[in-house]
Amino acid sequence: MSTLAKTVQWTRRLGSFGWAVRTSAFAFAVGCSGPDVTGLEPSDDWGADGEGLGPVEQALSGIVDFPQPRSGTSEVLCTTAQINTITAAATRARQHITSGAMVTCMREHYTTATNGDSVEEVIDRMKAALPAPDKTHSFCALLEPAALLAQAPVNVTDEDVDFDVDFLNANATTAGVGKVASVLLHEVAHNKGYNHGLGEVPSNSSWYDFTINKQIEACSLSISNNTFESSYTDSPVPVGNGTPLRLFSRASLLSSVGGLGGQIFQVQCASQRFARGLVGRSGARIDQVGMSCTNAAGTLTPVNTALNGGTGGGPFTKDCGSGNLMVGMSGAADDLVNKLAPICQPASNVAAASTAGYTSPTAVGTDTGSAFGRVCPPGMAVHRIYGRSGALVDRLRLECEKVNKGTSQILASPNFPQTGNVTSTTAFYRDYCPAGSVLRAMGGRGGAEVDRLSGVCGEILVSGGQLTGPSFLAGLEGAGGFGGSYGTKEFCPVNQALIGITISTGTGIASVTGQCANVSQWGNLQLAESQVTKSNLDVLGLATATSTTDTCPRGTFLGGWDAGAGFTPNFNSDSVHTLKPVCFDPRL
Repeated sequence: MSTLAKTVQWTRRLGSFGWAVRTSAFAFAVGCSGPDVTGLEPSDDWGADGEGLGPVEQALSGIVDFPQPRSGTSEVLCTTAQINTITAAATRARQHITSGAMVTCMREHYTTATNGDSVEEVIDRMKAALPAPDKTHSFCALLEPAALLAQAPVNVTDEDVDFDVDFLNANATTAGVGKVASVLLHEVAHNKGYNHGLGEVPSNSSWYDFTINKQIEACSLSISNNTFESSYTDSPVPVGNGTPLRLFSRASLLSSVGGLGGQIFQVQCASQRFARGLVGRSGARIDQVGMSCTNAAGTLTPVNTALNGGTGGGPFTKDCGSGNLMVGMSGAADDLVNKLAPICQPASNVAAASTAGYTSPTAVGTDTGSAFGRVCPPGMAVHRIYGRSGALVDRLRLECEKVNKGTSQILASPNFPQTGNVTSTTAFYRDYCPAGSVLRAMGGRGGAEVDRLSGVCGEILVSGGQLTGPSFLAGLEGAGGFGGSYGTKEFCPVNQALIGITISTGTGIASVTGQCANVSQWGNLQLAESQVTKSNLDVLGLATATSTTDTCPRGTFLGGWDAGAGFTPNFNSDSVHTLKPVCFDPRL
């Protein structure tokens, strides 16, 4: 792609309904309704998940300069007041991105990193101190349409942001500087390669608010405004997008660490059993990993799960000890998991939902990559690990569950088939809701095929065998690329959740259509199915004559899928190749 075709992301004031006009290599979007951000870049400027991030040549130093306006643009000379606003915002942005509050906010809210980076890798990339001049090139511009706040090129070697002059003029106050700082971080994240899709207004996109750019923006604004999640009384957590992990009453999925190499795996403890430590093999990196499982009191002799990874390094056992449970993990990771240790807590403290008594045995591996820490919400312990591995352990994600539960909600039957076609570029992704939660929305991007598939989980409440909800929202990580356009109706109506999916195929997955049903009615097995209120989501992609519909049995709901995605030469982009839905029973 030529320099002139450099892609641009736009931040807009208002969005919900809008139009998009593409001209040459750029696309423009406007809209009206609540504040939002929309991205505008051609799909061929972004690689597959795990690819596409170029070298970071500049750091977010908090220092800005103001070059002359570039010819052929809407840029103008900044006024003294505008320069002062941007300079103050850049200083604040640097303070926020280097603060522990930013890491905590990002870690405690579900985030979709489209390239697989962990929260810590994102933050390290944002604040990386690399070659001078270590400055953010800032421009003032008369951005059109009028709703645009800022714009920035994607995945470039300089930090480069255009700010709309009206936006700057309206925020030339102490409080306004916080808003400008949050937008600056959103745009610099685009400079560093983070993305959230193409040019259409994304107000209906189910995964949009969980992207890196949107979460950084939300967290930064909350830090400026001293707005914190009320459910965290032991330590302050800024308000982010979506539901914080601690509000999920049944189970929470902690954010992932590592890269997207290898193949997917999943290990879990048996019913009413929880992790008491980690087992595996290690050398300079983590070669192999599994869990040792015990009862909720931590007193039964641990039983090891299957091990995943290679046979290099030497064996290790990291046991929390009798009477303790594993409630998290710490270590270091880049594209691989390089250092690892369990985080432990007395089982009595876990049962009491206490935040006291955390300990950790000596870690295995080496300090390579970004340091990380993951801890379950109070009252929960590790029950399940999702990961990726080959000869080494590439990626880990912990699922925590309440110690009075700890069962698997994934049904053995029906075992839906893998629909679609596997190619030499297909990589598989496992995207499941946490236990007790099911899909409330299904969306992504589609055109002549399904380019990207993601969704939003909602927790189902069970009382006296009756189901209500879903409440609370958490986004799936997603799989695929950024071609096509956003779906228009991705959320089920209020009190409904997904019960099935119609999949049509071509070269890969040509289209998907979700079926929703009223949660309490679908869960009431005494009620005839004809009396259940149902609805369909809009088609994502382009339907073909070849299709199949997978519907979950009564009382169960769509909880996620195994998806295969990769490069599709026919469309010169990444897309979804295969799909295998799974059904969850929230009663289990």
